[in-house]
Amino acid sequence: MYRYKIPAVLFILIVITFVSLYPCLCNGFTLWDDNRFIAENKLVRDISPRNIKTMFTSAVCENYAPLAMLSYAVEYRIAGTDDPFIYHADNLILHLANCLLVFWFIYLISGSAAVSFITALFFGIHPMHVESVAWISERRDVLYSFFFLLSLIFYVRYLKGARKTADYAASLGMFVLSMLSKTMAVTMPALLFLTDYFLRRKFDRKAVFDKAPFIAAALLLGIFGYFAQQGSGRVLHVDHGLFNNAAFAVYGLVFYLKKLVFPVGLSAFYPYPADVQSAVRWILLYSLPVFAAVCAAVAVSLRYTRKAAFGFLFFIAVLLPVIKIIPLGRAVAADRYVYIAYIGLFYIIAEAVCRTCRSKNTAAKAVAIILTAAFACTLCALSSQRCRVWKDNISLWTDAIKNYPSVEAYIGRGVAYSNAGKVREAIEEYNKAEEMDPRFADIFTNRGNAYLAAGQQEKAASDYSRAIELDPGAYKPYYNRGVVYIKTGQFDKAIADFTEAIKLNPDCAQAYGNRGACLGNTGREEEALRDFRTALKIDPEYLSAGDNMERLLKNRTCGP
Repeated sequence: MYRYKIPAVLFILIVITFVSLYPCLCNGFTLWDDNRFIAENKLVRDISPRNIKTMFTSAVCENYAPLAMLSYAVEYRIAGTDDPFIYHADNLILHLANCLLVFWFIYLISGSAAVSFITALFFGIHPMHVESVAWISERRDVLYSFFFLLSLIFYVRYLKGARKTADYAASLGMFVLSMLSKTMAVTMPALLFLTDYFLRRKFDRKAVFDKAPFIAAALLLGIFGYFAQQGSGRVLHVDHGLFNNAAFAVYGLVFYLKKLVFPVGLSAFYPYPADVQSAVRWILLYSLPVFAAVCAAVAVSLRYTRKAAFGFLFFIAVLLPVIKIIPLGRAVAADRYVYIAYIGLFYIIAEAVCRTCRSKNTAAKAVAIILTAAFACTLCALSSQRCRVWKDNISLWTDAIKNYPSVEAYIGRGVAYSNAGKVREAIEEYNKAEEMDPRFADIFTNRGNAYLAAGQQEKAASDYSRAIELDPGAYKPYYNRGVVYIKTGQFDKAIADFTEAIKLNPDCAQAYGNRGACLGNTGREEEALRDFRTALKIDPEYLSAGDNMERLLKNRTCGP
């Protein structure tokens, strides 16, 4: 009978998790990176050696995640961009697989099916994990976690089992695949040392030597990924000074601890506060004492067990690259950052529940079971509701504005309105964003697009010029202003803008195509033909460039 116990537990785990998250299968693509990773990404349109090489040697959309890009290419070959179902289904399948791997990992280190089940269940149904599953662009999270957990599992097997060479090699191989899915896997060496500590492995030369290949791979791929991202030129740095950055790091950790227990008021985007100094004072009065108290409680627990320390340090170690001591981006926190990190905290909770249930105190046992069941039911309901927030762009950014109003959220909803043909509403959203931060270039680029769609070309050109003034390194405002100049017959100005856009983004086929059209209209036919050929070389599916080139060649043949 016992041999059927764990399969039955795993079946229940998968069913509960699937029921909680299946609404995401009905969602569409979002305009928050899904379009850039898939619809606008030429690399995923063809699984060719050249494209695969580019995926593995450069950052795509400011991210180095070649295996995630390759997975999109496979899905694109099957479904294109007509139906997002397969993309969502693959994310959910990977998440369900990760639930099983969490169970396996915890079972290997704890030997308890009950502890493993509770840990894996909370991992599967927690609302903070919905973002990683419901957002197609976060394929990186669920994919890197799949290999990351396998690497941990094989490492524990290496420490405990007889097939040491095979398990060690498998652990290292899975780690490399994890790094190729998302560079956040760089924390693996720290977790291996932590696992050694938890399993009471002797800290000697061999224990250090075992980690050397992992450290080397982490450094090599981590540095390569970092410079690939920096080379994209579009990674935002928001530096508030070392002291303030450290304060926001503490804030982030306490924020994640709070959301573990009270996962309400979640958002796709958590902005930094407008008044940084006031926020830092609040952090010192609230977040720092809370974090210090948690650390003290963990330290005291070491007198009795290593379990709490292991879980808490697991949580801290995984979050180290993203706790904003070195801030990247304009968000102070993100739900997706805790996808792996929460495993440590779920483990602590599971051990506490099971310890209480093993006690002789019947009342305490009943309370523990009731509270755990109630918490699990609440998480299921909240996750199901959260999946529906990701249904489309308008619902996503309306929810973000409700909970954490920000420039990014207003821009996001503005873009959603624009794509729905609601240009007036879009312009109103961009106006609200400008009131919050008049020096954010993306506001003017997007509002210029809305004005252009409304036929207000003068206002569009003015907004594009303002965007160029604020961010001269962005190619889109130049390209878009060039389009305005084409519509108003100012071909020389359009040529100058398209030339600047090409300097900033040499792979922009549309810039070559439009510049070619302008050159043709001004009698510079040879230059126009060169641009059309370059545009078609970059994007063979760029039909208008081919049509323009064919028309130009025909006119030359039929000319006097």
